[in-house]
Amino acid sequence: MFIMMLSSVASAISVTAFGADGSDEKSDNKAFSYALTLSKDTVVTVPDGTYYIDSCNVTKNKTLIAEEGASPVIIVNASGDNSAGFVMKEGSAIDGLIIKNGGACMRGISASGVNNVNIKNCEITGFSESGIYKNSGDYMTCENLTVKDTPTGINMVYASNITIKDSYINNCPTNGIWNDHGQNLTY
Repeated sequence: MFIMMLSSVASAISVTAFGADGSDEKSDNKAFSYALTLSKDTVVTVPDGTYYIDSCNVTKNKTLIAEEGASPVIIVNASGDNSAGFVMKEGSAIDGLIIKNGGACMRGISASGVNNVNIKNCEITGFSESGIYKNSGDYMTCENLTVKDTPTGINMVYASNITIKDSYINNCPTNGIWNDHGQNLTY
């Protein structure tokens, strides 16, 4: 008799399996990009360390998460108009990362034009425009965040059904939370 067992646990792989090394100042951009795009795993983990990236897509229905007990630091070196450290895609999530601007990057995380994104347990610091930027799209949850030292902490334009809870926004002199033409914002 053949019995098939189904697992409800998402499969996971570490960015280190693709060559990321959080112990030096070399770019880990390819390793993060490959882990998020080439891996069939739905969860990509990041161990303790300091990683350097330009800009990475968190692909559809993938989660980029700190390994249990870890507090990885991601230094973003992207630059230019509309630059972002992480670009969220439909159904994606980021959890437990410390994301810092390493140069002239405008946004820590961009979640524009997509639905159902989750950002939680992160610290986002020092970007030249906003920590999180969402232009259009529905359903974004921001939970247990620290966003600081950026002109606008969370910037939303034409975005609906946004929940922000248990978050700390500090030293964002233009706007802590900016909602322009959005609907159903809860915080």
